[in-house]
Amino acid sequence: MQREQNIKLYRSYLGRAACYVPRHRGKSPHQAAYFMRTLKIQQETAVLASFFSLNGLVPAEPSPAAAAALPDISRGNSLCAAFESYAALVPTASISFEYAVFLAECLTRGDQLRLGRCCECGGMIVVERFPIRDKRCQHCTAAQRR
Repeated sequence: MQREQNIKLYRSYLGRAACYVPRHRGKSPHQAAYFMRTLKIQQETAVLASFFSLNGLVPAEPSPAAAAALPDISRGNSLCAAFESYAALVPTASISFEYAVFLAECLTRGDQLRLGRCCECGGMIVVERFPIRDKRCQHCTAAQRR
């Protein structure tokens, strides 16, 4: 039943799009490492996570119990609003809607990814649960290389 509801929601949501957007086929995203692959994706992940935080989608303290509360209508609307804001701000976005949903789940559970702060400027970034070294935002990483 849920699969059919997802398809209907997807069609109604993207049916209003100005151009054709193919529906994701296959398994849903499940690897958090995607969000750490490149500096560009890390920066986009931080932007999207900021919108999630502003829309109240990510709790201050992540927990599996909070993740169980994710699937409801008001949170779905907030997730769509956050993703639309992200897509408007980042026109060449690398993160699809499916990955955005997965990111919201990951940040809410906190078992793989968490919200963190850049060790240089204090800006919000997304970090692994047990980072090996201090994390820096893309701006501070580029400044350090110069």
